[in-house]
Amino acid sequence: MQNVNFSHNMNLKHVDISGCPLLYVFEACLSGLDSLDVSHNPNIDMINMEDCHMKFMDASAVTNLNYMSLSNNELEWVNVAGLDNLEGLKVDGNRLKEVDISKCRHLKLLCCQNNPQLEVIYMAKGQVLNILEKDDHTRIVIVE
Repeated sequence: MQNVNFSHNMNLKHVDISGCPLLYVFEACLSGLDSLDVSHNPNIDMINMEDCHMKFMDASAVTNLNYMSLSNNELEWVNVAGLDNLEGLKVDGNRLKEVDISKCRHLKLLCCQNNPQLEVIYMAKGQVLNILEKDDHTRIVIVE
């Protein structure tokens, strides 16, 4: 199985994809999911979980991840540390307090507006984004 789409399934509360090491695309927009364990799925290229009930997301083990959209959830924490292939990250409309993209060397797109508590975005020295959408109150801190 390479592609899974659980979108528009508000009754879905939990899904176990640990037995799908070849999974390439995971979608569950407008679902009832509040968490997802992707620690056994390093080959996922795209995660699209907009408008769910996600509170946290640790995607650090998904080393091939290229694009992740977690817009309009209830996210308080997201971990994308070491995702060198990540090019697009959408986390707008959440409850994040900080976003650390300093180890995402190829990131080109970051959408993180409409996070009222988002105080800081951590970026690496010399890191350049093609598109950065953030609120005015959110500051950028450069880390070495």
